[in-house]
Amino acid sequence: MTEPFDLRKISIFERHNVLFDRIFKLGPDESFTFINDHEPRPLYPELVKRGYRYETRKEAEDKWVVTVTKPK
Repeated sequence: MTEPFDLRKISIFERHNVLFDRIFKLGPDESFTFINDHEPRPLYPELVKRGYRYETRKEAEDKWVVTVTKPK
């Protein structure tokens, strides 16, 4: 299993582009896990609209772990 990508280390102004670049490169049934400093609620509707699945868990006040999967 690959280590989660920590978005907290990326400038807040670059996170959106970095995140979508990685998500859009997923192949069918592949997943990408990232860590964020807040729950990325605005991201969820965009993922659903594009057919992706996601799972989110809060591990600390400033640590949200999200796994995004591209369906087959």
